[in-house]
Amino acid sequence: MSFLELSFECGESSLSVIRFSIHQAVSTPYAVSVWARSENPDVALDAIVGQPASLRLTAGYAGVAGGGSRAWNGVCSYIEQTHGERRENKVLSTYYLRILPTLWILEQQRDHRIFQHMSIPDIVDKLLDEWAVPRKWHIDRGKYPKLEFKVLYGESHFAFVSRLLEEAGIAYTFPDDDSGSGALFLSDALHQGKRRPGDPVPYAEDPNEAAEREFVSRVQLVREVRPGAYTIRDYDFRKPSYELFGEAPRAGAPESSYEQYHYLPGGFFVEGAAGGNTPVADDKGVARHEQPHGKDRATRALESARADRGGVAFQSNLNDLEPGVIFRVEHHPHPDLGRELLVTDMVLEGTAEGEWEVLGHAVFADVPFRPPLITPRPLVLGVQTVTVVGPKGVDKLDEEIHVDEFGRVRVQFPWDRYGSDDDNSSCWIRVNEGWGGKGYGWLNLPRVGQEVMVTFIEGDPDRPVVVGRLYNATHPVPYKLPDYKTVSTWKSDSAPSSNGFNEIKFDDEKGDELVYMQAEKNKRKLVKNDEILTVGHDRDKLVIANEIETVDGNRLQVTREERHAMIGSVHHTLIKGNKRQLIRLDEFELNEKNRWLLVEKDQDVVVRGARRERDEWDLAVHVKGNRREQVGQTRSLMVYQKYQIKVAKTFAREAGKELHALSPVVTNEAPDVTVKGPGGFLRIDGAGVVISGRKVDINVSGSAGHGHGSHPKEPALAVEAKSKTGVIRELDKLKAHGVSDALKKQFEIKDKVAAPDNVRMLELFKLAVSGDVTTPPGGTVLWSGGGGLAGLVAGQYAAQKTNGGSPAARLEMTPGGDTLANTAGKDPWALSNPAWKTISRRLAQQAKGEVNVVVSRVPVSETAILREEVKVLAANPEVTGINVLLMKSDPNGPYTDEKGATYDLVPVPMSAVLGTAPPPAPPPPPPSVPPVQTSQEGA
Repeated sequence: MSFLELSFECGESSLSVIRFSIHQAVSTPYAVSVWARSENPDVALDAIVGQPASLRLTAGYAGVAGGGSRAWNGVCSYIEQTHGERRENKVLSTYYLRILPTLWILEQQRDHRIFQHMSIPDIVDKLLDEWAVPRKWHIDRGKYPKLEFKVLYGESHFAFVSRLLEEAGIAYTFPDDDSGSGALFLSDALHQGKRRPGDPVPYAEDPNEAAEREFVSRVQLVREVRPGAYTIRDYDFRKPSYELFGEAPRAGAPESSYEQYHYLPGGFFVEGAAGGNTPVADDKGVARHEQPHGKDRATRALESARADRGGVAFQSNLNDLEPGVIFRVEHHPHPDLGRELLVTDMVLEGTAEGEWEVLGHAVFADVPFRPPLITPRPLVLGVQTVTVVGPKGVDKLDEEIHVDEFGRVRVQFPWDRYGSDDDNSSCWIRVNEGWGGKGYGWLNLPRVGQEVMVTFIEGDPDRPVVVGRLYNATHPVPYKLPDYKTVSTWKSDSAPSSNGFNEIKFDDEKGDELVYMQAEKNKRKLVKNDEILTVGHDRDKLVIANEIETVDGNRLQVTREERHAMIGSVHHTLIKGNKRQLIRLDEFELNEKNRWLLVEKDQDVVVRGARRERDEWDLAVHVKGNRREQVGQTRSLMVYQKYQIKVAKTFAREAGKELHALSPVVTNEAPDVTVKGPGGFLRIDGAGVVISGRKVDINVSGSAGHGHGSHPKEPALAVEAKSKTGVIRELDKLKAHGVSDALKKQFEIKDKVAAPDNVRMLELFKLAVSGDVTTPPGGTVLWSGGGGLAGLVAGQYAAQKTNGGSPAARLEMTPGGDTLANTAGKDPWALSNPAWKTISRRLAQQAKGEVNVVVSRVPVSETAILREEVKVLAANPEVTGINVLLMKSDPNGPYTDEKGATYDLVPVPMSAVLGTAPPPAPPPPPPSVPPVQTSQEGA
């Protein structure tokens, strides 16, 4: 006898089972197919489908152990009305429906999701909990390590769970239990699991004769060839030369030579206990490639491939056989049928009249059983774009650059809707660089917020790698395109974000080619051998602070024309050896104040021509030792006032011919005076006067002897040394007017051009700092005139007109507004001098707020430097607006220049300045900084 009960949670009870077919297999959801009949022609199908349903089979025969009751509890996944007919005034409808376990619901959910730092059983538990799937585990969880990164990628939850369980060698079944819950049973050792109670099942050659007792019939013994060796290889970039192989124990010959070899990147990668010596920068887990884990995977894979190498197909009348149950057959003539068998697959079919049969398959239970590896891993084709992320939160400052010791980053995948856009969004991902070697190559780390391209090693979603970078709307290109399509650049960004950057830029626009380099702060350059620098035209160098240059060997510097040097303060020079200086023409030296010269030893001065020296004040000479002076011809000494000589001891004079003294009065106040000649002497001392000679004549008349007399000549005047750059002397005068040091240094660069232009610039600066010039509120007035005072006057009137006469701003950079002077008009030197172009750019880079560029007497269309000014101003982030005003002659104009001419200010369209609407220019480089200073012994 038998009893079939079909029940639904909705309470529908009009369906009577006609027949059924139940298919069950290991690691496969069972499928219960039911054909039922009802007198209700309108069964509520919507109330049944998708809701819990159950089929219970109660059967038994006297003395038959296989009798009993069991149920399949699940969900009605499908129902249809297959037929309807009238019979004896009744309407009978036939329905077909299918009941599947709760696990089947996971097939209906497809998702993209990341699991981190979890073992395979933990991941399966998490998903089954979400769908309330009851389960029982029969595993040792300690054998399953945590995995760093597992991705459910575009697959159903069921497919993801299935391939994880297959990878771990865990099988599942749906055993019958008294609770009727249909709980899932998961085990990694089904071959050691549940055994059917009672005696072995007898083998029956004729099932008809054994219909009233339990039996097994129609037994088919199967053998198949299977691989006998399995090898997996992995790669660890931390130990690239180490060969990572996982090999399963080989089977016997000849199958031992049938090897399955698989390359499985990341297949050995697991996490151990947290903390300790770990290669992971943030120490979230000890992640490493473990060879024993690879060997376990290879062993499980080989066991899966060989699990059904030997098996049995059979027919039976037992309804208590199910996948996962171990039983034994007796009385079969083949000895292998005496071994225990593990049921792996069976079909139970029957009718309401109590007839059914069981067709099944089994494998030998003394062979380790693993589920087959049949669920495919999803492949990620092509590349994806992702966003680099990093840690954030109130207890941790945001990190703009978040990397580990290998330069790996974390990303937020656009398909990951569970990600938190922080360092928990992904595992560490390696980054491709353009060149990488042993301690050398390129290093350009992606930063938080940047968009990068990711591909996947062998298409495995668990193995992402960054292969490129992309610009987007929030991270645009460094220069506006297509306006600057000729620019190639490598531009960085100071971190944390400070609007600073380093850059190497190439501009390939024909006729205006440029290589530009900026160091936001320091720059260090090392040349281990020769360096050759060739500049085809001018070279300008500005060091705002100090400069130290050390040459350990010789130094040769050749200036083929003039050389000008200006030192604003003290000049120290230390020469530890000799100094030789050759001047082929004249030398001029001008000291505007004092001069001190100290020679520690001898000094030799040789003048092959005439030497002239003029002291316009006193001359003091102090010789501590001897002084010797030799004059080859005449020596003339002219003293216009007094001439005094004091000799502490002996004073001797010797004249080869005569000694002549000419004066109205000759006085000798010595205590003892002697005049000696060839014929006698005259002595005057304290005792009196003594005259002694061979003959002494004292005459009233006669004449004395006389010599040639004294005729000294005045010396030639020395030529006064003069500076050839008169503007240098005037620079100090500007300081009293408050010229900032930075602008003063820029003006000093102008000293390289012709003096008349410098003087004109000097006068312009003097008037500019006098304090009667106004600026726009927080803005800047740039005077761009023809080089004369007209440009200045234009700037004054323009400032008053555009600002309504607000307080004046001096030349220093002040918050209230800046006034910058510039005479970059149509003067030939200004248009042709590259140094002035540099100054013009610097002035424009220092502008702030709304800028009024006033041009006087110069056609705008011909002012090349004006265009450059406007472009630089447009690129200046501190500038909020640009107005170009032309000082145009107008008899009725409200403004009058220094020559009495009247003018008016006329706005100039920007298209007239640039020839087209000016595109926003790239950010200009900030002022250059000094190179690295090295120590040097000071003078």
